[in-house]
Amino acid sequence: TKLKDIFPYFVIGFILFGCIRTAGDYFFTVNNINYDLWKNFVTILKEIAELLLIISMTAVGFNTTLKKFKDLGIKPFIIGLLSASTVGITSIIIIYIINYINI
Repeated sequence: TKLKDIFPYFVIGFILFGCIRTAGDYFFTVNNINYDLWKNFVTILKEIAELLLIISMTAVGFNTTLKKFKDLGIKPFIIGLLSASTVGITSIIIIYIINYINI
């Protein structure tokens, strides 16, 4: 088994850019002379990422037909709904716990 078969390339890129962002935020603090340059760089990258996400979601939407959903059945919809609900409820509980501890 090859590494590229286990990990898609975007996962490796995601980890790499996460490390770059973490290192940049660590080294370019408010007292650093290059702080404004780093913040501007991050802002530009966020805007580019938003644009690319919009483009990719549009491409997915253009390749989606209602017939594909009908052929899948109700089971994937229910699993997705339960998963999203679990994540949402867990997030709300954690937010309330964190707010309660900080009081």
